[in-house]
This record gives sequence, structure tokens and C-alpha cells, in this order.
Amino acid sequence: MGLNTYLLLLLGTVSLLDAACPLVPPITNFDPDRFGGLWYQVEWLNTGPASAFQAQTRSCMTVDYTHTGNGSFTAVVNWNTEIGPLLIPFSSNQYLTPADPNFPNYFFTGVNGLMSREPNVFILDTDYTRHAILYTCTDLVFGIQEYGWIIHRRKIGFTDRRRTKILGELSSKLGITFVDPGQFNFVGQKCSGLGNFSTPTP
Repeated sequence: MGLNTYLLLLLGTVSLLDAACPLVPPITNFDPDRFGGLWYQVEWLNTGPASAFQAQTRSCMTVDYTHTGNGSFTAVVNWNTEIGPLLIPFSSNQYLTPADPNFPNYFFTGVNGLMSREPNVFILDTDYTRHAILYTCTDLVFGIQEYGWIIHRRKIGFTDRRRTKILGELSSKLGITFVDPGQFNFVGQKCSGLGNFSTPTP
């Protein structure tokens, strides 16, 4: 291995070790009452090792948020998973609670009946009537793990022109440069299947 190649590998390793979750700007005027209701997941981002597999097997995801007061939400999440020739519907009852009173678009979230929760779910952008973009990031020993969701009030999601405008404004208007629009995958909309599996509800 040449010296130049060794230095490049070393610098890449240092960069990976130094990677940390980004700072997310607050939406100080976030309105939880307007955010509630039914949303369709139309795109998602996952930088983890299972991202390609999940993108191919998960479809028809909806999230129904209910504002329960003080900025908290319950959420009923439904989706289909392809198992062989079948589409198996799953359902999960979740919650979101504000993580910081000065940061109303920043939440703790978890699944009802389970102890684990993810302490950094952010709503990056929303116009309430059409779209919202959610993001979470976890610091790992080597690098970070990111997830993102684009949800829409309509199952068909954005037009191409509207999508380009909204994702472009993350950087140009909101100063959010850490989300790469090219990493989003479209969510399939196969919405019929057999069976039902649910997470526990206390």
C-alpha cells in the first residue's frame, strides 16, 4: 500500500470517527393541533445496513397523529411488509412527547408497552396541509445512523416539481444541509394483504 493511499484511508477513518449527529433548527411556531391527523409516508431515508431490504419490503405506510395536549401525540402506524408472495399488514401504537419546551418540533418517541424510546425525533419542516419531513439521528461508535420520513396528506405524494422545490428549500430557506435529498427512497403503495400483527398496547 502506497503512502498516499494509506493517508487517505487514515483520514477517512478519522472523519468517520468524528462524525456526529447535526444540530437541527427549532420551529418555534410549530402548531401541534394543525399537525395532527392522517399522513401517508411517501418517501423515507435510512442510512443503515438494512435500508435497501426495508425499502423493497415495506409499503402502504400511514401515520395517524392525535394531539393529546401540551405538544404530545399518540400515533397509530400501519404498514404492509412483503413476505414471499403475501403482503402482511402490521400496526404499531406509538407516542411522541416534547423533549424540550423551547424546541416544540423535537420529541421523545417510543412504542406503547415497550421501554425503549428514541430521544431525537425532529420535524424538520411542515406546511400542515400537504407535507412534513421528519428526521432522527443516533451517534454510534463508528459514525451515525440516520432515518428520515417524508409524509404527505395524499397517498400519491408530491408532483416532481413540488418535490424538487420542497427538498431544495431545506437548504436554501431553512439552512438544513445535512439531509441529502438523493438518499430518499419512494415508499410503495401496495395496500392489500393477509393477516394482522400488532405491537402491544397497555
